[in-house]
Amino acid sequence: MTISDDIEDYVAAALRSNGGLITAAGTVASSPSAVSTDPLTVVLDGSAYAVPVKQFRAFPVFPGMRVGLILIGTEWVVIGSFSDAGTATAGQRMLVGANIPPELASFGVQVAFLFYDTDAVSGLEVGYFFIGISNILDSPAIQKVMLFGACKYPVPGDPTSPTTSNVKTAHQINLDGFTWFKDYPVRFLSSVGVINVEPTINLLGTVNVHGDLLYKGATSPPWGINFASADVNSSAAIGTTETAVMGLAGITYRAGRAYKFSFGQMFQANTAGALVFTRARAGGANTDPVYGEMGRFPCTVANTPFHGEGHTYVANSTGSDITGREIWLHISASVGTVQHRAVNPDTPRWILLEDVGPASGYPMAHAV
Repeated sequence: MTISDDIEDYVAAALRSNGGLITAAGTVASSPSAVSTDPLTVVLDGSAYAVPVKQFRAFPVFPGMRVGLILIGTEWVVIGSFSDAGTATAGQRMLVGANIPPELASFGVQVAFLFYDTDAVSGLEVGYFFIGISNILDSPAIQKVMLFGACKYPVPGDPTSPTTSNVKTAHQINLDGFTWFKDYPVRFLSSVGVINVEPTINLLGTVNVHGDLLYKGATSPPWGINFASADVNSSAAIGTTETAVMGLAGITYRAGRAYKFSFGQMFQANTAGALVFTRARAGGANTDPVYGEMGRFPCTVANTPFHGEGHTYVANSTGSDITGREIWLHISASVGTVQHRAVNPDTPRWILLEDVGPASGYPMAHAV
């Protein structure tokens, strides 16, 4: 049905001649969006046809919303909505306060933009992506955060079906630069590298990882020191029979991981020219499995401490964690006696075991 411009102008002029404000109500039939160039059209109450209209841009308008209009000149203009902006579906919208879906409100979201996703086959709305402002980290101090992520409807086409468990937040940032990676794994792809073959990621400040850290698909604890011991007292004098002087117990060797076992501080001999032999073993007895020779250290002057540090590598190349293990530093003298010395309380003798990465990267490691 087409109404000529002359007739439309005549009707509008006749209505205005009454001296009153011309108003109407209707239902939005179509509206432009980020993925659509549809015109804004409304089916006026009492009519079966959608007509093009204008709108004031102070609020979003979506298909299905009930709106109020006034006649300005010869054009109908949407001036407000009778509908809750949070009840219409499809497209995108901004929500505030009580209009926030309850599954997002549980995350402290106060203002949010929602971008709805529709199944390409069924045409049903299946969820939405969102970005908003949350007060979830306001305690103990006010620090509003930007929160974004997605929500998938457990029942396609039913926007009332999701609960808090259906919401995934990617991360949150406040103005101080704090970042909290939460429900999604963080993946840095090689495509982000422009010059380097592998990407260089610069993380400034403190990075808090809540949960496991993934390296090439393998779950790992935070790399670094797993077990350590220090002693401000020197060992007993050890002769030519190999003897344990420091050890670590209760070790869990994670599946597929390599470890560096190292020691440090001073050695002292009672005979000039004596050598200190060092060795790692799986226990405190000199018959326990050897985990590596860690060096021979000369003491060229009698009763004088000489610096000595060494290390070896062990690995668990199996598919299961190995628990309840030990590792010990053993020493012996080539002649006379030797000690593992702590120089003073500020410089204790020490040993440590640290996770250094995948076992496949350390072919020289001793199997535990």
